[in-house]
Amino acid sequence: MSPQYAFADMAGVIKDAYAPLGYKSVTSRRLPDFMVRFFGFFDKTAADMAPMLGQHFRIDCSQVRDARRRPGRPQLPRPPPPQPLPRCRA
Repeated sequence: MSPQYAFADMAGVIKDAYAPLGYKSVTSRRLPDFMVRFFGFFDKTAADMAPMLGQHFRIDCSQVRDARRRPGRPQLPRPPPPQPLPRCRA
């Protein structure tokens, strides 16, 4: 089974990897539930997500793999972070 990560954990990893390269816009904060419910008054997508707040979902794809009778997609190696662009001298 592959490892499970929360979105905030993934954002922290991305932020740590790309912050030295100058990317500062990756946020790792979590949006409070009451704000999602409030936005639900104005946005149907947020209103549809509100009943699922606070729930944890576990998905097992072993039945699909067995039905297909072939293994799932292999885990690809992680690419290295991009190199910073050279600075132009004016």
